[in-house]
Amino acid sequence: MNKRFVKPEKHNRRAKKPALILAILLLIITVFFTVNLISKGFNGKEDLAYKNNKVFIYKEHKNIEFDIAYTNDKSLNKALEKNVESIFNANSEIFLNKDKKISVKLSLNNDKNLASWLFIEETDNFSEVYGSLVFNTKNDEVITYEKILGEDLKGLSMLVRESLAKEEGLLYNRNTYTKTVPEPDNFKYIMLDKDKFSILFKRDTFDLDKVFEAKLDYEAVMPYLSDQFLKFFDKDYIKPDIANVRYIDPHKPMVAMTFDDGPNYPKTVELGEHFAKHNARVTYFVLGSRMDADSETVLDMHNLGHEIANHSYDHQNYNKIDDAELKRQTTDVSDKIKALTKQEVVLIRPPFGSSNESVRAKIESPLILWRVDPLDWKFRDSAVVYENIKNDIYDGAIILSHDLYQTTVDASKKVLDNFSNQYQFLTVSEMFAYKGVPLNNGELYFEAKGR
Repeated sequence: MNKRFVKPEKHNRRAKKPALILAILLLIITVFFTVNLISKGFNGKEDLAYKNNKVFIYKEHKNIEFDIAYTNDKSLNKALEKNVESIFNANSEIFLNKDKKISVKLSLNNDKNLASWLFIEETDNFSEVYGSLVFNTKNDEVITYEKILGEDLKGLSMLVRESLAKEEGLLYNRNTYTKTVPEPDNFKYIMLDKDKFSILFKRDTFDLDKVFEAKLDYEAVMPYLSDQFLKFFDKDYIKPDIANVRYIDPHKPMVAMTFDDGPNYPKTVELGEHFAKHNARVTYFVLGSRMDADSETVLDMHNLGHEIANHSYDHQNYNKIDDAELKRQTTDVSDKIKALTKQEVVLIRPPFGSSNESVRAKIESPLILWRVDPLDWKFRDSAVVYENIKNDIYDGAIILSHDLYQTTVDASKKVLDNFSNQYQFLTVSEMFAYKGVPLNNGELYFEAKGR
């Protein structure tokens, strides 16, 4: 019986190869998206980045163009556009029937999941801020300035003033101080970038035709932020006690107590520490010769917040010396104070209060005299010195004394203790700034009469 030979069929290997490749590709894609979803679940949104600028028109108001800097996140961009309405409504009287192009500038702080936009108009000779918006980039929600700022803003006021005073035209501008009192509405235009916490001010805040910006370090600002907002920066952050932070009220009377002829350890230190403990400050008009012998005390007083000023090198009458000696008594001593303390400005008090017109023309510093003189050098009696100051003290007064005598130290401490509810005790430079009285080189000043 013959067996029939059956030839086996050939497998179609070519047909199976595309299917295998397709399966591998699907597996790779599935793994990629799974890993990506898990990563996003742990890390939230990917880091944002600036994408491009586009003109946005709010509803039918075609006369107002918002030139918006967008991110690479579409949902966040949409949330921004929805909130343009709040900016428009807040400025409706300004925007209506006027052609304006508003730049909407973006600042990103990806590490903290924050994005902020500033609505500002800028030309060559004009600038104005119309608002700002801060977003939580995890959920695209607006964070209002009320939710950003804490309850006690006195320290923030002082930080803002310190920053603004560096700008031209603001140091002796009364509005620098009266328009930055610790109320949230004064600090509502906030921008957050990676390195700075910025607060902006409208052009009419200081009666000047430009927008000003206070740029602050996050570390300095954090004590004045709300507990909820602080979680963006450090969930474990513990606020320091800010109840006793020094604050200067621009509406409250102020005086400047000044002390000549030091440093005189330990009396200078006793005086300075007592005033600093009560958030008060004084101005020391030091002698260069004494500073050479005890620069440590001078620096310690500066580090407590007191002002260091120049009372000549060795108490010579400026009207009786030549130009070379005048330079040694004034400029050279001031340069030493600047090198030691890093103060940018050093005030001068001429010995005996003597400086004629010719001398004043040669001195590149304001010259500080006084109106209240308790004659502490003459009486050496703390009760008498105290009464003399008590009888003559007034708002804007410069009070002359000497930190050479224990009786003066005792009387001055008593003045502070008994009058701190009525007066603020400031350095000379602080009082003139808050009173809005510019200090000019070569001019004499007896008191600070506010504008």
